[in-house]
Amino acid sequence: MSLSKTKVLSVLIMVFFIEISFMPIMNSNEQISILNSGNILNNIDGGEKSGVWVYVEPSSLSVPIYNNFTLDIYCEPSQAIKSFECSIAYDPDILSVDLVVEGDIFNGYDTFFNNGIIDNDKGEISNIFNLIIGSGNVTEAGSLIKINFSTKNNSGYSDINFSSINVTNENEYIPVSISNGIVIVHNISSDIALFSDWNLITIPIDNNWWASDISDNISGCLSVGYWDYVNQTHKTYIVGGPSAFDFPIEEGYGYFVNMVQSDILSVYGSRIDNVSIPLNIGWNLIGWFHEVDTTASSLSENIPGCLSVSKWDCVNQTYKTFIVGGPPAFDFPVFQGMGLFVDVDESSIWYGES
Repeated sequence: MSLSKTKVLSVLIMVFFIEISFMPIMNSNEQISILNSGNILNNIDGGEKSGVWVYVEPSSLSVPIYNNFTLDIYCEPSQAIKSFECSIAYDPDILSVDLVVEGDIFNGYDTFFNNGIIDNDKGEISNIFNLIIGSGNVTEAGSLIKINFSTKNNSGYSDINFSSINVTNENEYIPVSISNGIVIVHNISSDIALFSDWNLITIPIDNNWWASDISDNISGCLSVGYWDYVNQTHKTYIVGGPSAFDFPIEEGYGYFVNMVQSDILSVYGSRIDNVSIPLNIGWNLIGWFHEVDTTASSLSENIPGCLSVSKWDCVNQTYKTFIVGGPPAFDFPVFQGMGLFVDVDESSIWYGES
């Protein structure tokens, strides 16, 4: 069934013998007009929430290939609502939708629910809507819809985006703030042991994390830092501090993690195929992401102008250094997940070799 461009679903008169006011499905020009007139606000992923807040729950989820999971489209109204309609977009190479079911936000009322049109080739569920029949509205938070997904045989990331969303009260549209979601589909995982105090690690799996994601996935994290190889200084994101100091986690780099307790950081994703890490004269902080172990001496042989390789001993809270040309007894094994300082006297590119 398609919605007419009037605010009356006349077919409901025949079915329910009542007249129900509802929103029309709008084309893009009509949506722009309404946005400009101030009747509806799409405040995407941030800023002050107004009217109602609609978001994907959970906002971030990691699942393996060939798996099933459910996402809620959740609504927190700051004023009474009576109806909604939305369309949801996703990556069809990563996910497919199996079923859309009615949420619980309108529990206790008779409703007219349409579970939408699923297009797994395009990656969209369109024309989802629900409304309370007759008088009534809700002000309590709840789920608008539940979406059952299946993951395919491809690892990667799929954004869960609102391609459209409209909410009404008894008479008119309500401003809407939205927060999209993301699903990470992985085929490998890695567990990194973190000790109380300072740790020097790398994230050995392809991901789209930020420093705040590291802290969010462990208990007792105080800060996450990186080495600015250009200015030869530390830069730090402090947990609970300004978000402006957050930074993306890049493949092949090392990161400091300061902890008040021990924990395990579990990371899911796909294998890192290659890296291209610029090395400046002086100290550089790289990360060993390979599943196969190596040694500091072997690593140094594949970095032009390498003078030394240093690891952080997180148990004794001190550096251990292998000096190129020095005693072999100071050589040490390099494992997946280790961050390492390399001191070089010439600039080059490290491609992950050892």
